[in-house]
Amino acid sequence: CQFTARAGNGAVGVGNITVRNCRVEDVAIGAGDGYKGGSAFTVAGRLTGTILFENNTYRAGFEPSLRRLTRPDSPYGTGAFVAWMAGEQVPNGHLILRDNDFEMAPGCGDRSLVMIGGCTKVELQGRNRFVSGGQRAALDIEPVTRHRPEPEPVGALSVDPATEVRGTVYRRGERVELAELGWE
Repeated sequence: CQFTARAGNGAVGVGNITVRNCRVEDVAIGAGDGYKGGSAFTVAGRLTGTILFENNTYRAGFEPSLRRLTRPDSPYGTGAFVAWMAGEQVPNGHLILRDNDFEMAPGCGDRSLVMIGGCTKVELQGRNRFVSGGQRAALDIEPVTRHRPEPEPVGALSVDPATEVRGTVYRRGERVELAELGWE
């Protein structure tokens, strides 16, 4: 599920987006993508309205018969959620993740489970649950990667104390504790 408003495709996205009650399992494993497509949920630049992901479930790597569908040098699976500017100059608007459950099986995941950058405001509301497969971060705010060495900023950030994270948490490439991200 990918939402984009790239400059080459037309105008800036000004409406609101709601993705609610979706269950996603073992996606982005097509041979045509080298078994490494994008994250299950993607928000990619110039979407200036409110973007709400609520009560969604993502699971990957729990079906043994699928775990062979990967590159030899990379663990099975991609990510659950990414928000970024995708090289655009206009950030995304107000991002809300509420009551989502994203989990990668042990030993799986070639990138952070949840990566968020390039949004004017981010709220992790309610009982979000992010469980990493162990090799990559569970939550990465303003990620730094080899493809994006400069983090895309997040404006205001609030994290509900009910948020559960199993795995590492990063902000701007530095490991942090979840409580350091700030509560409002």
